[in-house]
Amino acid sequence: HQGVDSVRFSPGVADPSIRAELSADPRALLVAVVGRLDREKGIGELIEALGSLRRSGVDVHLAVVGAPAKNDAAFVDALHTLARASMPGAHRFLSPRNDIPSILRAVDVLACPSRDEPFGLIALEAQASGVPVIASDSGGLRDFVHDNSTGVVFRTGDVDSLTVAAQRLLGDPALCTRIAAEALG
Repeated sequence: HQGVDSVRFSPGVADPSIRAELSADPRALLVAVVGRLDREKGIGELIEALGSLRRSGVDVHLAVVGAPAKNDAAFVDALHTLARASMPGAHRFLSPRNDIPSILRAVDVLACPSRDEPFGLIALEAQASGVPVIASDSGGLRDFVHDNSTGVVFRTGDVDSLTVAAQRLLGDPALCTRIAAEALG
């Protein structure tokens, strides 16, 4: 069984300097995806969904924190290209970091858009940090991210479903607060 270090991963005050590293506009809504930059992680679908929300007037930014597990420069280049086209000026790609608890406290939502996620430890760490989670209905995520209770869930690989779920969560601060509290409970 995997677990979370509840001393490291706990709710706390966001560090404004970290938020400034993650977003060109620290006042904008900020979604992060943290982990391997691999094809099965659904990062492209997340970029498309958040780009759609931006085109509809939602001021949302994306921070992608991580690196590919294998040398897949073409895939990472494709993600950068997609982000520049879909979310110009509203995305940042950061190398892997050791301050993940601080990263989590600095974002508004953690996204886990994986197509096949055996467990999803980062989602559990975000929940322990008091951060609302949006996740695909894939694999192990289903064990602890329950729609409208401990997170917001969308259909795996479905950009439209992800867009609707993200809009639902990002547009409702009360829902974010309730979900974060239920996940901690």
